[in-house]
Amino acid sequence: LKILSERAEWKIKRSMYKADKGRYKRGIGVACGWHGISTSRGVPDWSNAIIKVNKDGGVEVYTGITEIGQGTPTTSHIQIVSEILGVLPEQITIHFGTTDAPDTGATHASRGTSIGAIGVLVAAARIRERLTNLASEILQCKPEELKFENGRVYSREKPEKEIDWKKLVLKAYESGIELSSTGYFYLPKGTFDHEVGQGYAYPAYSYIVNIAEVEVDMETGMIKVLRVWPAIASGRIINPKAVEGQIEGAIAQGIGLALMEKLEIDDKGVIINANLTDYVVPTALDMPKIEKPVFIEDLFKYGPFGAKGVGEMALIPTPAAIANAVAHAIGKRIYELPLTPERVYFTIRRN
Repeated sequence: LKILSERAEWKIKRSMYKADKGRYKRGIGVACGWHGISTSRGVPDWSNAIIKVNKDGGVEVYTGITEIGQGTPTTSHIQIVSEILGVLPEQITIHFGTTDAPDTGATHASRGTSIGAIGVLVAAARIRERLTNLASEILQCKPEELKFENGRVYSREKPEKEIDWKKLVLKAYESGIELSSTGYFYLPKGTFDHEVGQGYAYPAYSYIVNIAEVEVDMETGMIKVLRVWPAIASGRIINPKAVEGQIEGAIAQGIGLALMEKLEIDDKGVIINANLTDYVVPTALDMPKIEKPVFIEDLFKYGPFGAKGVGEMALIPTPAAIANAVAHAIGKRIYELPLTPERVYFTIRRN
């Protein structure tokens, strides 16, 4: 919150925008949010994966986490395997959305990487351990000296002692070393009392702060979101670009919720805006400038490399940040969403 307020010049703008005169007034607002990672209320959760290394050095990964737009299987899962085994991403094939994959739990609750990839990490680590022992014999060095990187295995102490990944795999096949593994992890949890609604809710939480800057047309009630500054504490950021994409998409959804999206139902219970002509959603023209996110890497002890969830977080505070910015601009608070031009117009004119 402190870092973001400095980047957005919060104190300066809070004072400066109060002095705005004329038809267009600006405002700046902030909101904070949090979201639990994993299934809630002590519901059992686990991670599961299968990895096999083929004779040609190619790596196949099977995960029950599916692709629903978040990019988890094709980004973080591949990166985790690449980091542990030291192979290039293009040598890794990910299999998901198939009954050949093990039950990894559902693709929800911001758990695709934070929980879903733990099994991937465990399976890759088991294979690496076997190959480490073999490579240490071949290179005549201690196992702890070895580094797996860019398709080769070498000694940190004497980098000239090295072996190509494909040659090491072939040697493992010739030596009868198993190069397939399952990876399973059962997430430790506490108990939850459903009668009183109290107890262990989640094993970890991610946190988000958004600052929004808006411009309000005082004659029409139209709102334009000018800029958004996001900051997120979600453990290790395994793929910064993917995380930025998730944050930007969530902000777009938040703008829709804040300014325009509403299901209209007539007195007979029929939806009257049941298509994308009448149910208005944001377009590229509605998007503000989204500043580079601030990443706070507060590591989750069970997450792969300390990762937590991202997907749902950035949406949560966005409508509130926009509403707070509008209240700052017009000097009156609106307690109902969406902030349509009519609603804003009549609020401005209400004594």
